[in-house]
Amino acid sequence: MGTKRQDITMLPVRFWTITKFPNYVVVYRPETIPLQVVAILHGKRDLKEVLESRS
Repeated sequence: MGTKRQDITMLPVRFWTITKFPNYVVVYRPETIPLQVVAILHGKRDLKEVLESRS
């Protein structure tokens, strides 16, 4: 599930839009067990900037 967004980050994360809340995006690491949620962000935020500041 989710999509890779190499235009936003080269980190090994995927992006998933919440169906009931389409303005929000879950950023997660799919290869970790259990799944690691990196961030839940509003889509109008600068996702690239937020993720760069967290890495």
